Amino acid sequence: MFGDIEPNQEIPSERIEAVRQHDKDTDYVRLLTKTYAEAEPYTKEVAFFMEQVTGHIVPDFRVLVAKGVKAAQLDLDAKIAAETDSEKRNGFRSIRIALDSVLILSRRYAELAQEQMTGASQERKEQLEMLCAALQKVPEYGADTLYEALQSYILLWEVMCLEQAPNPFAFSVGNADRIFEPYRAKENLSREETAALLKHFLVFFNVADRSWAISQNLIISGRDPAGNDLTNPTSYALLDAYYDMNLPQPILSVKLHKNTPDQLYREMGRFFFSPGALTPSLFNDDSVYPVLKAHGVDEADIADYGVAGCQEPLIMGKDNGNTTNTWLNLPKILELTLTDGRSLITGDTIGSFVQSLPIRENLQNIRERFYENLKVYLQKMQVAANGCTKAVSCLPVPFLSATMGGMETGYDCRAPLFQPLRRPCISVLSVCKCNHRGNIAQSPDQPAEIRAERGLHYADSRNLCKFP
Repeated sequence: MFGDIEPNQEIPSERIEAVRQHDKDTDYVRLLTKTYAEAEPYTKEVAFFMEQVTGHIVPDFRVLVAKGVKAAQLDLDAKIAAETDSEKRNGFRSIRIALDSVLILSRRYAELAQEQMTGASQERKEQLEMLCAALQKVPEYGADTLYEALQSYILLWEVMCLEQAPNPFAFSVGNADRIFEPYRAKENLSREETAALLKHFLVFFNVADRSWAISQNLIISGRDPAGNDLTNPTSYALLDAYYDMNLPQPILSVKLHKNTPDQLYREMGRFFFSPGALTPSLFNDDSVYPVLKAHGVDEADIADYGVAGCQEPLIMGKDNGNTTNTWLNLPKILELTLTDGRSLITGDTIGSFVQSLPIRENLQNIRERFYENLKVYLQKMQVAANGCTKAVSCLPVPFLSATMGGMETGYDCRAPLFQPLRRPCISVLSVCKCNHRGNIAQSPDQPAEIRAERGLHYADSRNLCKFP
């Protein structure tokens, strides 16, 4: 983080160094330093590595956009007054305070816009007046127009991302067409008018050198639990905006199913057959629905699955699978199995956890020995991963938590209680029980705790208030 900051007059190098030294004495840095030091024998040549993240997430802004931050704070006031559990009461308080930040930000933008009106051209002045009018309403109060809804959403997203420093998430939008269609429909905006506004929305995600984060995702279309198609006019307007802008972020995904309209397929053709155009990722709802249902997701919630980061289907506002927390290097572990734990790069002994055998005998039993070694490395990776998870829990994110069930539970979504810790048996399953297409094989003798693993992540957040 500190190496990314370019010193200037406002933030000189002395100030950067002072903050760096201050952070060294925090619980977060102490826990993280300890975790990385203990794992260094295995991470220095990347048998595995880990990150202090809570994974890819699809936050749910719909209530805040529709009703406004003020209404959410009033609701939290009532919960604070009624709550008897001190931990949850403090959680509600922290979320309420954090929500003030987006109101402060919106007022600052309104003040800047007001200042810029002086000396502005008539056209620019009209634009700034429109901006000021929107900022005086949203996100403090609910949006009525598409312009207001987009403005509210953008401000919420900005604060959510700023809260993450120095540990940015890869957030994803979810079904943007369903989020914004009610506001378009209120005004009966044309496809062209809607696409014009959505272009501004897409530009927002592409900031600075790295955008807000890599692996942001936005999805459109899909079906409901009964099989009815949910494609709407905003779906097509988003395709228009994406095609015209052709920006790298957010990644575009499309849900398909047996009742997907022919028009949607035709509209997507321009992406697939235009050189240099981004290519949408495709998800089959008719396959995803039964998989999510079989793993414990309520049928009423399945339509709300979005695609996060590197193509993970997660329930908007309810699902935290702790993805990207750990990465496993299978070829390195195979190398260490073949060489009795010695690196072919440096000659250093990294570690093999099987008995040393002559070369021929080792090769004759390489599969079994590889899996035996792998099991130990997975256990070590689990310890390191959970160390990172506990470290990052020292940096609460109450604003994000407002969009991830925190306004109902009072818990921070980085708390270890809320996010799932790593269990090595899951990774063993992923590695050892994959078919030739890379899909997890569903065997009838598979342990129940492994079969339910995907649902546990969802259930942890969905039912947290029942299991304090």
